[in-house]
Amino acid sequence: MSNTVNELISGAFYASGVVAREFETVSGGQVTDGLQWLNDILGDKAVGVDMVPYETIYTFNSEIGVEEYYIPGLAVIDTLVFYKDNVRYAMKYNKRNEYFGKARTNGINALPFDWYFERSFGGGKLYMYFTPDRSYETEIHGVFRLQDVVKGQDLSLNTTVANLGIATVTGTGEIGTGQLVVNDIDLAGTYATPAALETYVNTGVIAGVTASISGTQFILTSSTHPQPNNIRVVTLGTEDAVNNINFADFSLTSGALTKYYRPRGLDTFYISYLRYSLADRICAEYNLDVPQNVSRQLNKYEALISKQSRALDLRNTKVSILQDGSDLNWGQINIGRGYTTR
Repeated sequence: MSNTVNELISGAFYASGVVAREFETVSGGQVTDGLQWLNDILGDKAVGVDMVPYETIYTFNSEIGVEEYYIPGLAVIDTLVFYKDNVRYAMKYNKRNEYFGKARTNGINALPFDWYFERSFGGGKLYMYFTPDRSYETEIHGVFRLQDVVKGQDLSLNTTVANLGIATVTGTGEIGTGQLVVNDIDLAGTYATPAALETYVNTGVIAGVTASISGTQFILTSSTHPQPNNIRVVTLGTEDAVNNINFADFSLTSGALTKYYRPRGLDTFYISYLRYSLADRICAEYNLDVPQNVSRQLNKYEALISKQSRALDLRNTKVSILQDGSDLNWGQINIGRGYTTR
């Protein structure tokens, strides 16, 4: 059963009472407004990630001597590890003052055991110390911002879609080494048409990823069951301007570029939550009182999602006042109320 964006918007307008069910239809202008407000609601979830019920596994390769990594869409890191010789190594989270405020030696490449993460526009910055002495496969378990949706999109389809845009062949259609790398698979070669590149991808050269051409748009898709993979597309951006395949939304000629595409499907319970949340927003936009049944259902979903769907944050630890070496003791608890100066 499909759950499209248009159906969600229409249901929200009916629930709000702005449009009378059975007597009126939601107009095209209302669908456009509803889409904007729906994407605003999805964007708001980047602030309060307790309302994002999905944990994501995200992998990337660290680079020799590089400390800072920008990761699009990342909101929270729960765990961070790297792999060396088939062994998984845990990395230690540092607070801001620990990571940036303590003395340390720069310019040393070694195993990156310490990390710090901070949000930035559109995603977040991950810092690692020591800077890696070689490229390590690094794995994040965390929460990503919910992606915008478009009209007609089936919200129940859990697929990863990388639309590279209009594909244009120039000259012989050559792609040089490092100019189009998808999930670490280099697609270097000569392709007379975009269809030739599509055919090559569909031989299974990229595990779990297929290619299609919709109109003139070149699209990569991952729908591996039960969880689709991320799609990571990389280019050096120095492709020959005379003989190449180029893409409108992912240029191979305009400088180095890396884009990550993530799964975008939503469960039925979350689609229902978004419908009531949008109904609440519609009432606010039309300056109307929110129907009681909408408020009741919205509060119910918010309580369930924030308290039961998100993984518990286990990063905080308890400090016993009875153990040796503790900064806390009975005197501080009873007299100083736990406050200390350093």
